Amino acid sequence: MTPALLVEDLTVEYPTGVVALRSLDLVVADGEAVALTGESGSGKSTVVRAVLGLLPRGTRVSGQILVGGHDMTTATSRQLRRLRGTAVGYVAQDPYGACDPVWTVGHHVAEAWHAHRRRLPRGEVGRRLTALGIP
Repeated sequence: MTPALLVEDLTVEYPTGVVALRSLDLVVADGEAVALTGESGSGKSTVVRAVLGLLPRGTRVSGQILVGGHDMTTATSRQLRRLRGTAVGYVAQDPYGACDPVWTVGHHVAEAWHAHRRRLPRGEVGRRLTALGIP
């Protein structure tokens, strides 16, 4: 079975010459949720940006990043936009940058559908939250 995310031997060097990641391997199974934790500067944000194809211009990336079998290192901008939020996504480490406390959790879950101009199936948000153990 193909994993949802496969990162093999990922090395990322920023245009400044800083090597932010060296030989990272990561496998995430379909349906699995993963949290990247570590101290400031350990490369968490760089991993996410590499997977999402959001690294700055001039950044050198070597290794392999597959999301659902799609090679993120060679994907076009259009392909990346189609995959972000549907096949792969993340929640930023700053909760106030990612979630507005004025809105409900359900609103934030529904936002992914709206961002991709998709019709939200009736009751889907409730089903997703229930599956996570959130009433």
